[in-house]
Amino acid sequence: MCHAREQPLIAHRLSAARAGRPTPAKPKNALFRSYASVTATTREISYASIPVWTLQGRAASRISVGKFILVASNLVVLLVCSFYKLNPKDKWQWEEIGYRTGWIAMAQLPLIFLLAGKNNIIGFLTGSSHERLNWLHRWTARSLLLVVTLHMGYWFASWDRYKYIGEKLKTDAVPRSGLGAWAVLAWIVLSSMTFFTSTTTPLYSTLWTPTTRSAYAGTCLFLILLACIGRGLFALKHVLERRWLDRARNRRYVVVAGEQREKERVAEDPDAAGALLLSAGGVEEGVRVVRRHVREPMPWRLSVDAPRAVVVTAIAGVGYLL
Repeated sequence: MCHAREQPLIAHRLSAARAGRPTPAKPKNALFRSYASVTATTREISYASIPVWTLQGRAASRISVGKFILVASNLVVLLVCSFYKLNPKDKWQWEEIGYRTGWIAMAQLPLIFLLAGKNNIIGFLTGSSHERLNWLHRWTARSLLLVVTLHMGYWFASWDRYKYIGEKLKTDAVPRSGLGAWAVLAWIVLSSMTFFTSTTTPLYSTLWTPTTRSAYAGTCLFLILLACIGRGLFALKHVLERRWLDRARNRRYVVVAGEQREKERVAEDPDAAGALLLSAGGVEEGVRVVRRHVREPMPWRLSVDAPRAVVVTAIAGVGYLL
């Protein structure tokens, strides 16, 4: 029932084999010859491989012309549906683009779920195995990530006109959930790359190549830990920078000229001899703490720039390893 188009062809070849013909698979009439010629030409074109691209000694994975045409056609359809009769440069249409890309992204979900299982409907209807359709599942997920990123980007751009992104994330649970869903989707797409699907790919050199499942799991945990350390270093640098800036602006002391100190006035008063005065400004009233609002480069200090250099070096090292 699902392969009804194959039934006449099978019946024709079986009858030709029973008749003793030397080439039972070769079509005889014009209709079958035309059909065979078209399918053979399409198959040869789709199976042709695009030349491998190399970048700094690394070669990209080989892809056939048929797969490239199918993926490119899907991307073109998604982008056309997302921006049809809308101007991406018009800031007043950014919210409409955000709405439309959200619906386009939801329309991709059924195809992803249909291709996810080993025994799926598409494989049953086309007669293809899960291994032959797995690449289409991955590229559909990557197309979904592209559309979802456009959806999130245009909403953020619309909110950024009013400097409202932070407040929106704090007060509205929907953008927070969407941002978390985007992060999960990005991780799923990235985790399906070469290193995560092959246990023989070296991490940094040939000496670090996971050969067992435990080594593979340990390497993945190491990368996750390294990413957490990198984010922690960024947070530490932000905290230190704020602390150093507040210290540089607030700790500037000036002496007020011509002002008599409270302790001098107490010393001159014969009725207050031997008294101790603690005023709101401290013992030294000639000193005021002021804050500078003028932005200027801070002078070089060993107590500030040495820790900053250490933190920046650590961030650069972790970023290089990642």
